[in-house]
Amino acid sequence: AKREPQPRPPPPPEEEDAMAVADVDQIKYAKCLPHNLNDNLHVVGSNVEVRQQDTDEWRLAMVRNRDSDGLYVVQYEPVEQNRHKQTGVPHSNLRIVCDHSDCKRHQLFLAALPLFCDRCRKALMSTPQQRVYYQESVESVACGDFPSAIRVCNTCMGSLKAEMKTKGQSGLDAEVQRFTRELPQGSERTTLDLTSLEETPLPQRVDNSDAPIMSSDVDARWVQCENCFKWRHWMCGMYDDMQYKNHRPYYCKSCKHLEPRENFIDQITEAEINNNAENLNVIPMSTFIEEQVASDLKAAELKCEPVTIRIVSSLLMTSYAPERLIEHQQKLGESYPKEFPYKSKALLAFQKR
Repeated sequence: AKREPQPRPPPPPEEEDAMAVADVDQIKYAKCLPHNLNDNLHVVGSNVEVRQQDTDEWRLAMVRNRDSDGLYVVQYEPVEQNRHKQTGVPHSNLRIVCDHSDCKRHQLFLAALPLFCDRCRKALMSTPQQRVYYQESVESVACGDFPSAIRVCNTCMGSLKAEMKTKGQSGLDAEVQRFTRELPQGSERTTLDLTSLEETPLPQRVDNSDAPIMSSDVDARWVQCENCFKWRHWMCGMYDDMQYKNHRPYYCKSCKHLEPRENFIDQITEAEINNNAENLNVIPMSTFIEEQVASDLKAAELKCEPVTIRIVSSLLMTSYAPERLIEHQQKLGESYPKEFPYKSKALLAFQKR
């Protein structure tokens, strides 16, 4: 049974926008429900995770009822194999779960961002043999007021230690100044304390899997549907807070047809335009790839939504030549350019579900 929500006055628009800009309001509640998880009760029929008293682990279940004392009746998933229902579960032993059919979990781990060695510029996660890298401690970066931490691979860490051993601090400082000159502006260093570099494990790909390498970071951003009151991660619910200003409520995919369009027609129209990949920029390369993909799908007799290829980024970049290569060419009496400009383009494939 669906509970009747108690109306509550929303915060002023300027306060709501300020919270969004400050990035402090990562949980977007239904406008008519209490804005805290203790009073925002779980809906009958929604998925939750239940803390197991003996192991302190969390297990997926479905809310079946809630009694007058505020205790829940839950049934563990999969329900076909768990006919028994657990009663008397307090609210404190439950936590929200994403309602998306492909998620159904509380913790949504994020893909690991690509990491590169600041000295040799090689990708740290390119080979499975690379298990660790070295990164400056947070305290060291804060004390030096540096914009970012120095990150080096295992091989370069050994080379820096060798420089320190054979040439002393001055030799190490010269090497640090050389490779930090090519880092983003403000990251140049005159010296580096090797003891501040901490061994850090690299995120690893699951064996025999082509899935992306996941980090230990989780997406803690949630949004609640205004109609069914179920929860989704921002990513799973395709929620963009920039499209939900001025108290525009969020409706999940199942309840989207109930969204009142008349009060937010401009925002909804703009969102529909922005969320359509066909409105992104087209270049000859994207057109060629899109036509080839369509031809391959037709040849394979696969019936599915068309794949749209669009360019999403085009940046003027600069690749710097290694100092040793420049010095080698100069010794041979030949000039060699210190940098090579190029254009970096990113194309993405989109397909509607």
